[in-house]
Amino acid sequence: MNIDHDDTDDYEITTARSYRGSLLRDEDLAEFLALATQGDRPAIDLIARDLWETLVQEARAVLKGCEADAEDVVQDFFLTMLEGELLFVSGMTPARSWVSRKVGAMAREHRRYRT
Repeated sequence: MNIDHDDTDDYEITTARSYRGSLLRDEDLAEFLALATQGDRPAIDLIARDLWETLVQEARAVLKGCEADAEDVVQDFFLTMLEGELLFVSGMTPARSWVSRKVGAMAREHRRYRT
């Protein structure tokens, strides 16, 4: 499935916020992640708009002493996705867990080089 920007604007979310403010259902997030890790910009945009604040909070929690760098870590996460450096295979791991683990690992790596 390929989406374009018009599709992301019209995307109907049918479930309540289930993941710290996220509107995407787990199944939808998995589908969009599969596209996003292949460099699909509209999928990356949709995921970023939906999970940005949550991921920044998660990065901040890992970056003790470097909390100001949390947005940089999240931005790097989406950039590596755009560049095709991350691989998400739907069904192998829960999508939200995969995102949290990747951002957490990137934050730990960032903290290691900052301290």
